[in-house]
Amino acid sequence: MSHYHDSDDLRFLGEIKTLAPADFAGFVALDKVVSRGDGAIPIAAALRAGAAVTHGALALKLFDQVKGDQR
Repeated sequence: MSHYHDSDDLRFLGEIKTLAPADFAGFVALDKVVSRGDGAIPIAAALRAGAAVTHGALALKLFDQVKGDQR
């Protein structure tokens, strides 16, 4: 059974970067702005972007599990 938030899912970030390089670069740029003390982007935007990355990694993990089960 997969956990909703599994820190091991971070291993899929490289795959996300490969599959969607421009989108991943945008996320990294947003993260750098939000991380600054004077970041102009509200913390809510950072949380939404983080959720997108987390859910993307979870989707890749579950896709790989289903694909593996079909073999």
